[in-house]
Amino acid sequence: GREPVVLTQNRVYILPSRMGGMFCLTLGLMLLGSINYNLGLGYVLTFLLAGVGVVLSLASSAGLAGTIFTNPLAGFISGLLWWSPPLAALGAVTSAIGGRAPARLLPVIGWTGAIGYAVYLSCIGLGLPYPVAAAVGCVLVGSLGRIWALRRRASPLAVVVPGTTMMLPGMSIFQGLQFLTSGDATDGIVTLLSAAATALAIGAGCVLGDLLAAPLEQGMDNVSEARKRLSQDM
Repeated sequence: GREPVVLTQNRVYILPSRMGGMFCLTLGLMLLGSINYNLGLGYVLTFLLAGVGVVLSLASSAGLAGTIFTNPLAGFISGLLWWSPPLAALGAVTSAIGGRAPARLLPVIGWTGAIGYAVYLSCIGLGLPYPVAAAVGCVLVGSLGRIWALRRRASPLAVVVPGTTMMLPGMSIFQGLQFLTSGDATDGIVTLLSAAATALAIGAGCVLGDLLAAPLEQGMDNVSEARKRLSQDM
């Protein structure tokens, strides 16, 4: 038989499709409109969508690299697990830049997005449903976001919101709408309901993480105050 063929990085190409060309054209028109009418939210939406598109393209390329045709799933999962957290960090930072977050928060936002998405992927690998995996990942994002943001005298939302970018069910919503437009109403409704459950799980996970981090933050403040008093006494 033939030897297994391994897809290396130089064998994987990202080529524009008709839908991809329309996506780029739409982003260009949105950017021109935002510049012309000085729309702040237009800039946010344009760069957010552009960042998501770039990250998804790189994730697809990285996931295919290393695929062995005799067992393509193993190569895909291996590439996905290794490359997705750094790409999630890139997506979180891109989202934060689009939302005009302070530059001093960008490293924290990147780490929060990468850690949360790594936990999310680990939960999926253990067989947990997507809403449950998103909730677990966002609990960590909410906790880390609160602790790191308050340490830098910033709002936790400035870290938490972009940190959840890669867990948002945007692709599920697109697939659900595609099912509905193609006449497959059952699959479309089920997919949209799953996307809604994931979105609710993300919000609930972030709130729970914030609540869990509040006592820890208070304890860290008490420890720092005790250290200050001890240094003053000495």
